[in-house]
Formats: sequence, C-alpha cells, structure tokens
Amino acid sequence: FFFGLFSGSMTVDCALVSCTAPLKKAWDNALWEVVLNQVVNQLPTKRTHGKHRSHCAKEILPAFVTNLLTLCPLSPGDVFWDCGSGIGNAVLQVAVQSKCSAWGVELQEANHEIACQTWDALRERMDFDMWEPGDYGEAHFHQGDMTQIHERFIESLGCDPNKILIFMNNYLFPNALDLQMTELFANLPVGAHIACMKPLFPIGRSSRCNSGFASAFRLSTYPYPATWVEWGFPGTLYIYTRADPCAPLLPAPALRGVQSPPAKR
Repeated sequence: FFFGLFSGSMTVDCALVSCTAPLKKAWDNALWEVVLNQVVNQLPTKRTHGKHRSHCAKEILPAFVTNLLTLCPLSPGDVFWDCGSGIGNAVLQVAVQSKCSAWGVELQEANHEIACQTWDALRERMDFDMWEPGDYGEAHFHQGDMTQIHERFIESLGCDPNKILIFMNNYLFPNALDLQMTELFANLPVGAHIACMKPLFPIGRSSRCNSGFASAFRLSTYPYPATWVEWGFPGTLYIYTRADPCAPLLPAPALRGVQSPPAKR
C-alpha cells in the first residue's frame, strides 16, 4: 500500500521517515510515537478528522498498550486480537514490541486502509534499519463486522491456548454488542484474557444474562490516567480471564504507573 504498493510508479524515500537518532531494535514508547507519527504523516490515505470524526474512534496511547502487556504478557507464538482496531496503532505496537502475531478487525474501510498502509511502511522502515524478520512479529488486518469474523477466529489462532489476549475499545459499543461478544468469547480456552474499556455486562443488570460467561471468567479492574488515552480523561480497564476451575484464585497483578486505591474497610 505504501512505498509503491498502490502504484508501481510510486516511490518514497526511506529517509523521509528516518529518526535523527539511530533506530534501536527495541522501541520505547517515546521512540515508537515518533516513528509512528512520521510514518503515518507520509501515508497517501489520511486519518479522518473534523465533522467525520465519528468514523475514526480515538486511540489508546503507547503507555496504555505497554501496561496492558505488563498485565497480560505476550511473546513470539502468542496471539493478540483487537476488536475494532481503528487505524491499527495497538496492533502494530503489540506486533513490534512483543514479537507475537497481532490481528485487527475494523469496520470502517478508511481506517482499515490506514492500518494496512502503516504496517507496510513500518516494515519498510525496519528493513531499512536492518531489522531481521525475527526482531518483530506479524500484524494482520481484516475489514468487516467483528461479530461475523469472530465466529471462526478461535479456530484460526493455532497457538498455545494460554497465550491469547483480546482487546476491545468498547467504550462506545452498545450494550447489545457487548453481550453478543460474550457469547462469541464463551468458548475461549483457560488462560485467555479479554481486556475492555467498560464492563461487558450492562450496569444494573445481573451477569445472569450470560451465566456461562460470567461463571467461566474472572474479572480484574485497573484504573488508568488520562494521559494513556487519546480522548484525555481517566477510566478503568476491565480484564476478564478464563479461569481454571481447579486452580486456586491468585491475586491480580498491579498496573505499572498507577497506584491501587486503598482497600475498603
């Protein structure tokens, strides 16, 4: 898509996206943001803004992704899914920093095109800086309705079932869609994680609306600051983990950079 993928005559000088400092094979959040912004600014397809902003949901920022990966670590051979992946920032960061297989599903065609273009441009950039294929993972993007694609996504994972992380920025999802996703996720294997921005069950309604999911998954909550998300106000990350009914219940890990509130007496 980028660097001549749209047209055989289209070429882009790799120097346009070069950093002033040498690129390391381990990008911290600051360097990741610099490289990503430089790459995105050179794309032929531009991110939707202004009156069409509703067609391009705002993104979680690199610090959020880094802390999510602290809570739910991934490594080569593992799988990450972003349901409603937007322009693909989270998918790309996970693929590069965790070296795993990262997948994104997005309904809006323009956002999907930007994600694909950005991944092609990043690979060009990493090749230019002499990264080896094993230095980063793979990113895959699908355009379509996540509920249709996910009817068969579990079968496509083909990895260690304890190494699955699904993320949904479901902050604006209707409650009916959240409930539909719990039905699709109900058969995830033990150890799988589902991270989302609001509870999968509507406030004021009992988890009995999907008792199978509620009984199979353990919920942990983590506050996050406004600086970790593009929309600029704090919130709570909800992580559902498919529990092993035979294993003892362990305390949830701490979220880096956020002090847990004192226990209620």
